[in-house]
This record gives sequence, C-alpha cells and structure tokens, in this order.
Amino acid sequence: MALIIVSSVTLVIDNPMKDPDSEALVFIGYLDMCFTVLFTLEAAIKIIAMGFIFNNQVIREQGMQPYLRNPWNMLDFVVVVASLIDFIVTIKVVPINETTLLVEDSDQGAIASNLQSFKALRALRALRPLRMISRNKGMKLIVNALLSSLPSMTNVTIVCCLFLLIFAIMGVDWFKGQFDFCEMEDPEMLAQVITSEDCIRLGGEWVNPKENFDNSLLGFRTLFEMMSTEGWIDIMNAGIDSVNPENGVQMQPKLNHSMSSILYFVVFMIFGSQFILNLFVGVIMDNFNKIKEKEELGSLFVTEDQRCWIDAQRLGLSKTL
Repeated sequence: MALIIVSSVTLVIDNPMKDPDSEALVFIGYLDMCFTVLFTLEAAIKIIAMGFIFNNQVIREQGMQPYLRNPWNMLDFVVVVASLIDFIVTIKVVPINETTLLVEDSDQGAIASNLQSFKALRALRALRPLRMISRNKGMKLIVNALLSSLPSMTNVTIVCCLFLLIFAIMGVDWFKGQFDFCEMEDPEMLAQVITSEDCIRLGGEWVNPKENFDNSLLGFRTLFEMMSTEGWIDIMNAGIDSVNPENGVQMQPKLNHSMSSILYFVVFMIFGSQFILNLFVGVIMDNFNKIKEKEELGSLFVTEDQRCWIDAQRLGLSKTL
C-alpha cells in the first residue's frame, strides 16, 4: 500500500514539460525504476505461488486461483508489463554519460525511433493507483457495487432519455426559433431592433446560440446540459425573454417578455436534476447494500434458504442471550 501511494505521488509530480535533465525528474526516474523492480518482484512471487494461468489441485484446495484468472491480478500484470517496457526503452535510449552509450552511435537513431513507439504505453502507468483497490476490502466492495449496477443503470438511462425527449418536444413547440438574438456594438441602434430583418438592415448580426430548441435533438442536448445545472439560469432567462415569431419573421428578445416560461424550466429542473439523476445514485446504493449484506453473511454465494437459516440462528441466539 505504501509503495502504491508513493508511486502514485511520483506520477503526479512527474511533468514531461519540464527539463528531463533536472534533478527532480532524474530522481523521480530512479524512483520509478525502483518501483518497477519491486512490483515485478511481487508479480513474480505471486506467479510462482499461484501459477500463471493454471495451477495444481493442492493450490486450488487452498483457495488460490491462478494469477491471471483474477481480474485484479490482470490489472497488476498490465501495469507491471507497461512499466517494464518503459524501463527497457529508457535504458536503451538514454546515454550513460556524454561519450558512452549502451548501444552504438550508428544504431542509436534507428533503435530510438523503433522503441519510442512503445513510450505510449507510459500512459498505462496511470492505472497504478487502481492497484490499491485490490488491497482494500472497502474499496473493492464499492467497485463491485458500481460494476453490478451497470445493468440496472441501463434501465434508468432509458427512462432518463425518454424523459428528456418528452421535454425536448415540448421545448421545440414553445421555443423553436425564439432564442436567436441580434448582436450589435451600438446599444442605441440595438434598441431599434424589433425583428431579424431590422438587425440585418442596421448592420447587426443575427446570432443563433448553441443552446436552443430549434429541433428535438438540439433541445435534447440543451436539456441534458441543464440537468448538470451548468448554465441553466442563462437558458431559462433566454426562454423568459423569447418572443413568438410574427408572420414567420423572428423577433428580437424582450426583457421578461414571457414570465410563464419559468414554469417549464423549474418543473424540468425539479424532475430532471433532482429526481432522475438521483435514480442513478439510488441504484448504486441499493446494489452496494445488497453486496455488503452478502459480504457480512460470509460469502457472495449463499443461497436464499441458507440466508434464512442464518437469520433464524441469529434470532435464536439473540433470544437465548
């Protein structure tokens, strides 16, 4: 755990934009090599003890499955392999001193160009903090709850999309083409703008904002942005100031022109932001409680009849005490 924490801190401190010859980055490089050796040694010990892909019956009877049959060990193995490749590439292309190289000068450019393609695997080092999860029972329980919630969250996502689609259709009916406005530097000239034709005639620019309800797809996107509470006040104000087109001509927004539009946005935020989004949290919490209950019973594979028997024994024990 300590090694994982310290190695994660070094990943945060490491900055490729800094001078690679600086003392700090050189020290971090040596630390990273030490971590690579230690993590490789740990993986080797586990492989020897558990077997790599297969093991014998004696080891299986002790409750140990092969190394790569455990998803968390697979994650460790990927991180170790990526660190080893980075370690080899660093040794191959970095000079020992100004005159001596680990490879000949004539081959240095070709080898460096070939090995540099493997440097992209350095990004896999970002998975190193995830190794802490497999060492902590509480973290592993949370991750298992999150993963087991994915099927249920699919149903919630469908309900959320239907909810957004309904409000998007309503928004298109009420605000289609009404969020456009005239952009002009002279405020006195802007006060004379009533329609889009006036805006163009006076030398202004008729602007169509990104957040609008011109069609259902754009309305869907606008509502999705509002669900995150990001800039929803500005979108609501645009709806309040919107003016219905007259004879097919778009109108310049007026301040507080349609106060009744507040109802649409407030109702959506109550149901969309507070109700729909909390459904996702509820699904995760429900699965977390179920998994935690199974963990407390001692096994994730206890049947319903066995659970009832355990509850009956606990009840009888509590009555006896």
